[in-house]
Amino acid sequence: MREALLIAAAGAVFLFGWFLMGRLDGFLNRLRRERTEEPADRITLLRVGLSDPLTADGLSEVLRTFAEAHPDVVVRLLSGNGEELLSGLAEERLDVVFLPESVPVPRGCRVGIHPVVLERASVLAQRCGLQIGPAAENSAPQRLVWREDADRQETYGLIACLREGFEPCYPKK
Repeated sequence: MREALLIAAAGAVFLFGWFLMGRLDGFLNRLRRERTEEPADRITLLRVGLSDPLTADGLSEVLRTFAEAHPDVVVRLLSGNGEELLSGLAEERLDVVFLPESVPVPRGCRVGIHPVVLERASVLAQRCGLQIGPAAENSAPQRLVWREDADRQETYGLIACLREGFEPCYPKK
């Protein structure tokens, strides 16, 4: 009797596994079909550099608006110091960067600059689970900088979303 129950249980586990594998195969096939139906060249990458990672959350509403207007664009946020960001912009590894007002933009560069104020918010350190928060005030005057010679619709789409969502640091004269 015991052996019959054991055989029946093993058979049930086998059938359940077979059913699950069939479902997994169907799911993977559907993913493969979706990937082949949408060519990779339709996906565009917009690389945004931040000097202060705590300001990333301050961009969330603008990035949501941008994503709705440009569903075929993937936004990648990258962080670095001012020199690294300007170098990435010059070498076309970044499309737009947010720099503190104190970071000078080299003369002779054909860049557009738009002042914005970004709110700082706490972030969570992924590996240790610790919360990192701003030590000073919660707003950060920044400058959005982009290459004017880069003719990318995505860059100007993000700039348009920013101009609608943020007031400049300095009052208009």
